[in-house]
This record gives sequence, structure tokens and C-alpha cells, in this order.
Amino acid sequence: MHLLSTVAEKPSSTHFQPHTVAVLSRVATLLLDDLAMFEFGVVCEVFGIDRTDDGLPAIDFRVCGEEAGWR
Repeated sequence: MHLLSTVAEKPSSTHFQPHTVAVLSRVATLLLDDLAMFEFGVVCEVFGIDRTDDGLPAIDFRVCGEEAGWR
């Protein structure tokens, strides 16, 4: 088996966004009857996991429904 050579190294820092760019701080996703489970899972993985220990900003992630009170 022939392995390709390394073309890039992992960055030494996870702080890669310039300070002049607005950072997303709130994300809401709406659950409907025809929910696509895989896509919903991706949204939860991307926005729902706390990554502040990695130096990334906190995101207020909410899952919303069509009717109030459903938990």
C-alpha cells in the first residue's frame, strides 16, 4: 500500500478568527413533523456542544417546536 506524504500540519492554535469579525452567538433550530434526523444531529453537534475550553466563543443553542410547552 502506498501512502501519500503529509501536505499540511495541524495548526498550533485554535484561535483563528480575526477580532474584527462578528461571531455567531445564538442559534435556534425549528423542529417540524418531517424532521430529518441526520441533519438535525449535525446541527446539534456543530452548535450544541460547548467548546469554550478550546478557546471558541459560547453559543446559545435552542431547539424550538411549533407549539409552546413541549419538552
